[in-house]
Amino acid sequence: MDPRWPFWGAAATSLVNACYGFFVLPESLPREKRAKFSWKRANPVGSLRLLRSHHELFGLATVSFLGYLAHVVLPSTGVLYLGYRYGWGLQPLDLRSRPSASVP
Repeated sequence: MDPRWPFWGAAATSLVNACYGFFVLPESLPREKRAKFSWKRANPVGSLRLLRSHHELFGLATVSFLGYLAHVVLPSTGVLYLGYRYGWGLQPLDLRSRPSASVP
């Protein structure tokens, strides 16, 4: 079996999901209440302006960012530490990371 099949399956599932969202799901906001598209508001840096204007959103975003950072740092540094401290090679580190990789 070709190792690329799971990726092709994920791409097909994503395409079916996009088609379902575009063709089947109706727009819930009436046309007269929709905002006009603006390139000024459509940039990622513009979202920081919203966080600056609402203090509570800035706090929530900061806590969310720090929690995500803590979640991502442990596996990255754990591999380096376990390889250095215990001399583990690729196989034990691979077996260590598999259970956590399957948990969403």
